Amino acid sequence: MATNGAAPAKEPPAFTLTTSLQFSGWLAETGASLAVTTYQSGKVILVGSNAQTGRISVFERSLERPMGLASTASAWRSRRSCR
Repeated sequence: MATNGAAPAKEPPAFTLTTSLQFSGWLAETGASLAVTTYQSGKVILVGSNAQTGRISVFERSLERPMGLASTASAWRSRRSCR
């Protein structure tokens, strides 16, 4: 409860992911994964399939202004803006 008249801090909305019924099967069948950056919310999100559960696996990290992704044979990197 705010005692100085200031509005209480808002919690950021929870991350949710909704996919088609076939998406997790397609990820598992093809061995694919997706990597997404979101500049406005400052997130890097990796989406893949979990072979043990047959479900989608999501890895999310907060970074300062992620602007894009680059990959090498052994690693993925996120780049932040140059401001």
